[in-house]
Amino acid sequence: MRVAFATRDGEHVNSELRGAPRLDLYEVTCQGARLERSCDLQSAGHGLGARLGVLAGVERVYVAAIGPSAAARLAVAHLLASLIPGAALETVAGGTHTFGRELPDRVAAIVRAHLA
Repeated sequence: MRVAFATRDGEHVNSELRGAPRLDLYEVTCQGARLERSCDLQSAGHGLGARLGVLAGVERVYVAAIGPSAAARLAVAHLLASLIPGAALETVAGGTHTFGRELPDRVAAIVRAHLA
């Protein structure tokens, strides 16, 4: 499953989607998550258009905030948005990632359900 995180620092979900300066895309499996790529969107300005292009092939995007019009546009593109402000991915041995302690259990359960 491919997921994306709207981030300002590359460690936490701390940005709304429309103005996210960066989107980190991960491939998530039962064994963990691997960073596929980081997309620097600072030059793209505010707006959802550039971000939707980057999200091609992603099933879920994690954000700190999202407005109703952005959520509707994601739904039309068959993308699901989840609000998890402050959540983090932590690097573990071998360069893979695991959900950090700040990630709410309910969100981890949603991801695991998609992988089952």
